[in-house]
Amino acid sequence: MELHPSFVLASSLIEFIRVDDVICHRGQNHQKHVGNLRFASFAKEHETDYHELKSDQTKRVFARWLIDQMKARGMRFLRPCEKHRGLHGLWQEAEYELIQNKVRNLLARRPSTSVAETRTKRSAKSKRKDGLSCSATVTKKQRQI
Repeated sequence: MELHPSFVLASSLIEFIRVDDVICHRGQNHQKHVGNLRFASFAKEHETDYHELKSDQTKRVFARWLIDQMKARGMRFLRPCEKHRGLHGLWQEAEYELIQNKVRNLLARRPSTSVAETRTKRSAKSKRKDGLSCSATVTKKQRQI
């Protein structure tokens, strides 16, 4: 017995987003969702391993492994249903290509440096030969006016 297409579509729609769900959609509201933050954290743990891989094929395999690991932890990758967009609408499981692109885009960013390292680099760049920082120079000029 074959199912009517509308029944198949209705049964694949998701009404409620769970905490562990990863939302595959643009926008800061979606990126701040707990599942997306957990996803980013989990991927960040493995980004160094990803960057050590040489070929595009091995990076694809690694991304596939990462997706499988996340799904094994109960994460679902959801996208808005075409007719009902937004957090309060209906959702569908995202296609594998969309999930893989999301994972690979996140991993493609170079491993981030710590906040302290970034501040040190900025501080070193802003020092002048006379030992004054750029911000100190601006303040001194403002005093002269």
